Amino acid sequence: MFRWLEAVKSPSIFVKRTGDAVWTIQGYGLVLFTFASFFPRLSHVQEYAFLCLLLLAVIYAGHEGKPFWIRSPIDLPLMLFIGWVLLTTPFATDPAYSFAEWRKLVAHVLVLYSAALVFRMHANEVLTRRVMGALMIGTIVLCGYAIADFVARGGSWEDRSVRAGAPSSDYNWLTTYLVITIPILITVGFTYRARWKRVAFACAGVLGMLAQTISYTRAGWLGLMAEAIAFGLFTGRRRLIMWMFGAAVVIVIGLITVSQFGYQRQTVSTDNVQFRLIIWENAIHDIALHPFVGVGYGNDTFPKRYGVHPNTGVPAGMHSLFLMVAFGSGLPALGLLMWTLMRLVRVLVCAQSSQSGQGNRLTMLGVAAMVVGVFGAKSFGLHVCW
Repeated sequence: MFRWLEAVKSPSIFVKRTGDAVWTIQGYGLVLFTFASFFPRLSHVQEYAFLCLLLLAVIYAGHEGKPFWIRSPIDLPLMLFIGWVLLTTPFATDPAYSFAEWRKLVAHVLVLYSAALVFRMHANEVLTRRVMGALMIGTIVLCGYAIADFVARGGSWEDRSVRAGAPSSDYNWLTTYLVITIPILITVGFTYRARWKRVAFACAGVLGMLAQTISYTRAGWLGLMAEAIAFGLFTGRRRLIMWMFGAAVVIVIGLITVSQFGYQRQTVSTDNVQFRLIIWENAIHDIALHPFVGVGYGNDTFPKRYGVHPNTGVPAGMHSLFLMVAFGSGLPALGLLMWTLMRLVRVLVCAQSSQSGQGNRLTMLGVAAMVVGVFGAKSFGLHVCW
């Protein structure tokens, strides 16, 4: 008790003695954020808690004489992308809205670098295992809810009039998160030696695949296929690539066949494609008129500019990340985003070859495949919800 009082009287001693506790809190905070990210309703609570933990991390990293900014190979293109988006906000259709969307982008980047800082300060695999455990448990809870809700609302295999969705959100959010988590769950699951852990990750992966299937989101299916093909290319497994192409052909032919008997007609319908083509045509027209600064960053810029969809009469988003970026902030922003993503994938694929453990190599390849799948799905129709 006396030593504690002495530490409180001396700020430097107090900060030093509480440093370990702060980084422990940061580690558990990252685990809780990982689990809470499965539930959109908790997003605002996450934001406030994250800002508090980030402030503590910066203070204690500075006091310990360690840089709080973790350098990475994507720093340059990522910072240029953020800077260019900010530069174009005064030219936006709604500058206040575009600036608010830019702040969300910055918040996502801060989460990335904050997580990197916490991982570095822990410098062991314990935190990684905990975060992966939270990812696995969160996936099981999310998919369990989605499947139960799908059944309760009368969903079936006959058509997609009822689609599995996330709590307090919809099928777009659910399928986006599953495209992110499934390849990580599969690759990380192989890194564990304990059978029960492998079984737990396998169960999470199976539930994720089932929830992805009954979400009836074609862009989500495309994202998973792109991830499998990317993993096959990264590892030189041609047989996996051929299996994926064969499975895709069988699924497409099967859906078309059963639609002739009255099943899954909405799934094979091209009405949604026509719906998006009209949006993309208007977007490309505006990109041609404003190729450098665009007309405003953010998915809601399109309805702010054009109002409702000319055919459906309802507000419509862009349904394509890359078109949204080019439409909102010009072709330079699109080029910088592509540069960032390609460098990230290249670094992960090249760096995994130098890893000593098979588990680390699989995890890095899984993350690289995830990047390809997520942004591939978002470029071809998956609703932009980041």
